[in-house]
Amino acid sequence: MWYYFKQTLFFFVYLIFMAIISLAITAIGIDALEAVLFGLCIAIYTFIVCSSNYKDGQEAVKLLQSNNMRRKQIIQTGEYIEIKKAGEFRPWKGFFLGFIVVIPLVVMMIVHLILFLTTNGEVNGAGAASGIVYMLFYAPYSSFMSEAALKVGTHYFYLLYAVPYMMTICGVPYLIGAKKMQKQYDKIEKQQQMLYGDEK
Repeated sequence: MWYYFKQTLFFFVYLIFMAIISLAITAIGIDALEAVLFGLCIAIYTFIVCSSNYKDGQEAVKLLQSNNMRRKQIIQTGEYIEIKKAGEFRPWKGFFLGFIVVIPLVVMMIVHLILFLTTNGEVNGAGAASGIVYMLFYAPYSSFMSEAALKVGTHYFYLLYAVPYMMTICGVPYLIGAKKMQKQYDKIEKQQQMLYGDEK
């Protein structure tokens, strides 16, 4: 579990940092400029997350290949060799890391839904908290809504678009990075087969 916490802590810290910047942008008061800056913030955050997960995908395949060699050695020699499985490549892992980043959002939205239904929309504390923590995703649309619309707690539910967004920008680059690294290993294996046949 430490592996997942360590991997997502980096994304969450940057998310809070971008939330602070987004909050500052809302004070500008020029709609066109705010829209551009909000888009720039999301683009920067997306680039950071995608770059990191692309590299993680490559490293995950390297670790998987290394561990597979160790497993073969264990079978052949019978000796115990420690294998670190946590970072090994799994197709779902990138998407899961993205989901972990938005677990607090999902929890707050569930609490907000319960409070919203039980108080006829008068209590929106959990929704407001989610808007602050995930300001990077909240500000781009809330800044352009009317005051009347903002008073209705249902607009906080729009924040849930961050769930598939985070899962996508974490999962897809992870798979692409892994696929690129796997191609390199496949190429090496093909060359070895051409040189040595089935002997390994």
